[in-house]
Amino acid sequence: KCEEEEPLSQAIDEPKPEEGSSRGNIKTTQVIPAPDQLNVDPVDTTSAAVSWSQPPGLDQTQHHYQISYHCAGTEPHITTTSSHSITLSDLQCGTQYSVTVCTVLENGKQSQLVSTTLTTDSTWLWILWLIWTTVRSLLPFIGQQSVLPAPDQLTVDSVDTTSAAVSWSQPPGLDQTQHHYQISYHCPGTEPHITTTSSHSITLSDLQCGAQYSVTVCTVVENGKQSQLVSTTLTT
Repeated sequence: KCEEEEPLSQAIDEPKPEEGSSRGNIKTTQVIPAPDQLNVDPVDTTSAAVSWSQPPGLDQTQHHYQISYHCAGTEPHITTTSSHSITLSDLQCGTQYSVTVCTVLENGKQSQLVSTTLTTDSTWLWILWLIWTTVRSLLPFIGQQSVLPAPDQLTVDSVDTTSAAVSWSQPPGLDQTQHHYQISYHCPGTEPHITTTSSHSITLSDLQCGAQYSVTVCTVVENGKQSQLVSTTLTT
């Protein structure tokens, strides 16, 4: 009787895994797609709109996006969104920012970062600088006594033996300000006569015949402040 043949499957020795082989522990690393077409849309002085396209292959996968932005020398601001755009607010005027965006899965794994830069509008910064330089140029004058305009065109209209008519024009800028005029006149060796009027002219009387008089007029406002004196002379 012939011996039974050994089955082919038993005749071929199966290869055995080498010692130390880690074939059973090999895992495929999943590459998470990063956001695409990162764009900076409108930018103003303190905010900017940033947008991107959804990366391919994530239509059926729960995910969101992590956005980080900062300017030189500051800590990054980090925020998240499930949208494809975000408005970054509270930015500094006229400053350059670095912006990065990445895809984040439910398990916390992240894609590679995509990045861009933006610079906020400096128009308001320029306006503030202009205002500051203007104010700074005026600082030496702030707190100083305001200069009152003096009477203009002081004229001796007529003179006779014991009197004289004097007139002047109202100084500019006092149309809405309560004020009057102080007139002082004297001849050499005598005390000045001082009088006031709200008119633009006055008649000086009781003058000495054939004498020369010095006449001064100034503007006086309600708080008592006076303008510089304007003066003339007349001879009776």
